Amino acid sequence: MGKDHRNTFEYNVLTVASGIGLMRVVLEVIKDLTEVRTDPDFYLDLCLVALFTYGCYIGITKRIHSYLLVFSFYVPFIGMMIWMFFDGEGLVHSSEMNIFASIIIISLTLNFRWSIILNAVFVATLFSTLVALEYQYHFLENFIPVGSGTLNFISSSFGTIAFILYAKNEFVRRKKSLASGIKALHEKNREITEKNSYLIKQKEDLELLTTQLDEKVRNGNKLLRSHKNQMEQYLSLSITELYETYENTIQCIDGLKKEEDDIVQLIVQSGDNLKKEMSNLSGKIEEGVNEFA
Repeated sequence: MGKDHRNTFEYNVLTVASGIGLMRVVLEVIKDLTEVRTDPDFYLDLCLVALFTYGCYIGITKRIHSYLLVFSFYVPFIGMMIWMFFDGEGLVHSSEMNIFASIIIISLTLNFRWSIILNAVFVATLFSTLVALEYQYHFLENFIPVGSGTLNFISSSFGTIAFILYAKNEFVRRKKSLASGIKALHEKNREITEKNSYLIKQKEDLELLTTQLDEKVRNGNKLLRSHKNQMEQYLSLSITELYETYENTIQCIDGLKKEEDDIVQLIVQSGDNLKKEMSNLSGKIEEGVNEFA
């Protein structure tokens, strides 16, 4: 638990636990103030008031890193519980109810690693305290329970029931949220499956269209090649027939060049113009053939 990895459940449990503990120790402080003589545990109760107030602040604001929280709240909390256990002479004054509630608080308000570590330290320290109490009072021989822990039993039981009910409610809520998430995931999967089927159909249609276009392109190329061949044949025949006529005409005109008649000169001049026009026509025919090629 910390500002980097916040857990609302753990913070809420810490708030409730600190609130119950605060009410419990405030009653003890009021009780101590009404007595004529102040017992040593009065100062312990004052420390617990400050600690549980700090715990409520942490649970509400949720602005503290897990390491700082462990050493600023849980370590002093365990120390005060051990102090209470030792001051109450162990099991004589029914302080085991507070120990039981403390273990529940540590387990529900910390992540798994820290809860295991702190609970192990807590239990080991409790056993050491029991050994020290046995060495001091020899309870195995003359243990007499005082039984003044009625309020401890009530507050611890109430807190334990509240924590268990809250944990169950949180578990059910998260279970429903998970079920809702799974349902939404199935719905998304169904939508993705439908879109995938649609895309597959689109792909098949596209492949069919591509095949048809390729077929049309091949047919078009065949038709173009056929038109090209026909045009080349037509131009070739036209050029051949034209050149034959042109050659005969030019030969006839060349045969008249020796004559010096005016009409013959006009014919010769017309032959020269015919050569120029024929040269231009040949160039245009070659350009047309190149365009078809």
